[in-house]
Amino acid sequence: MTSTEAAALALQDHAALWSMGEIPATDVVTCACNALVAGLDSPALRLLAACTRAEADYDVPDLLPPALDELGLIFYPVGSVAGQEAVARALAARMLAGELTPRELVFRIHQRFGHALPLAE
Repeated sequence: MTSTEAAALALQDHAALWSMGEIPATDVVTCACNALVAGLDSPALRLLAACTRAEADYDVPDLLPPALDELGLIFYPVGSVAGQEAVARALAARMLAGELTPRELVFRIHQRFGHALPLAE
């Protein structure tokens, strides 16, 4: 996987995690900056990466969907099953990368979805 592919995947995961309240908007802005450094580029991505910490909570909701669209990535609607599954996959990837323990993964999945998400069951 090239660095741009990895950056696109990370941005997609961050978008899903943010939309479900798992990470703050500032993490999305940091990921957008990393994506630019890795070689991804679009006008909306540049605007997203330019957000300050103070602006992130206000601007990410408006800037993230067009940035993903310009890059050919998907922004899952909040509460959609596809979005929930994307979050479960992103959390599992974080566990495999050593960012979460298996216990933390199970706790966060259960806390977020209970037994209502077949993929997580």
